[in-house]
Amino acid sequence: MSRKGNCWDNAPMESWFGHAKDEIPLSGCGGFEEVRAAISDYIDYYNNVRPQIGLGRMTPREKRDCLLSRPPCLPAVVAAAPTEKWLGSAA
Repeated sequence: MSRKGNCWDNAPMESWFGHAKDEIPLSGCGGFEEVRAAISDYIDYYNNVRPQIGLGRMTPREKRDCLLSRPPCLPAVVAAAPTEKWLGSAA
């Protein structure tokens, strides 16, 4: 946790709640259990189906699996692309 008033710790969750409020159809829910089911379905959709630009058009699950399959001794930049691409030479 950071100091009081530092909003950067909470930014990812605020972003998620903003998307959830826009995308979950709660107006058609008749009770608490239906709301709970709609939110649960959205969490599953968000993690397993919905691609995200910040993750390279992968879902959070795909990005996690990709990171976990990378050899642990290589840094992320080395495993992500050939060196020539990072040095700026034409491919």
